Amino acid sequence: MFKLSEIETISKIIDIEIKKINDHLPTSYKSLEELLKEDIPSVKTRGGDDIIFLKDELATLAKLIPEEKHKDIKLPIIALRRIDLGKGVYTLISSEETIKFIKKILDIDSDSEYLYRPQIFELKRKFSSLVVIGFSTSFNYEDNEENIWNR
Repeated sequence: MFKLSEIETISKIIDIEIKKINDHLPTSYKSLEELLKEDIPSVKTRGGDDIIFLKDELATLAKLIPEEKHKDIKLPIIALRRIDLGKGVYTLISSEETIKFIKKILDIDSDSEYLYRPQIFELKRKFSSLVVIGFSTSFNYEDNEENIWNR
């Protein structure tokens, strides 16, 4: 069996690699209201690049959500692939209001915090530029949730 120090070393290595893999994730969110006003709607990634949102997708989303809620919808939506939970299990990372509307758009009435591959494919099909896929393990999920993607 592994010693505790070996397990800690392995988990640190995994954390470092997961952070490298997630270099494309945003450093911050913007509201739908804010993005609709921008000439080139975008946010910065952890790696320094831009995530550029398609204006037609923003407009489509805006039509599906009451205008008074546009300030509460935070983008991009991060679909966090939870490797520790098995194949095709995801957690959405965004504001509660955003997650509520995304589930409504996907016709999901479950209170489950998890989405599955077919639901993520449907979300990406409808809003390819508004959704970013990230990766996490049980080792770094809490750290990611609290520190890296704070709203």
